[in-house]
Amino acid sequence: MAEMRGLILRHLEAWRRYKAMTQGELAAQAEIARATVNRAEGLEPVSIPNARKLASALGISVQQLQTQAPPTMLPGTGQPETPAAQVLGAA
Repeated sequence: MAEMRGLILRHLEAWRRYKAMTQGELAAQAEIARATVNRAEGLEPVSIPNARKLASALGISVQQLQTQAPPTMLPGTGQPETPAAQVLGAA
């Protein structure tokens, strides 16, 4: 069995959508092929240099692309949802 190389960016599509970018826009900003973005969103391994380019284009870290989903968006507003604890002053 071949050794897997590269990183799985589990939250790439969610972050791309959160930043209101198309695959093509993200690819252009990251200076990589759109097909690479498509494969990465399909949970195929991405090279470390390409993972860094994608993270940089989105303004976040590679670790966030791997482990952290973006904040929840309020439907129809394009604004992040404020957690209830913050609204109630418990945060």
